[in-house]
Amino acid sequence: MSGLRIEQPLLLTNPYRPAHPALGAVSPNGTFFSLSSLERSEPIVYKIGRPVAAAMGQYDNVAYVASEDGYVYALNISNTDLAWRFNAEAPLFRKPT
Repeated sequence: MSGLRIEQPLLLTNPYRPAHPALGAVSPNGTFFSLSSLERSEPIVYKIGRPVAAAMGQYDNVAYVASEDGYVYALNISNTDLAWRFNAEAPLFRKPT
């Protein structure tokens, strides 16, 4: 995790569902990671592989990350599981909503 920068606000899972509260973050190089907000543990990492093109969007416990490869990735904030990805055929430079 050394050398990663965070330039966007962190995302917080729904605090009213305390089963797995977590923080989600993405670095400019396209590394998304989840940190438990209750216990000290290693972050869970999902590597998109391309730089992030816009600010992350969020709905409930899902982060939406637009990458310069033209895809939008829907990632579970608690465990970084990929729910789906959408090919926009061009980079999106606005926050996915």
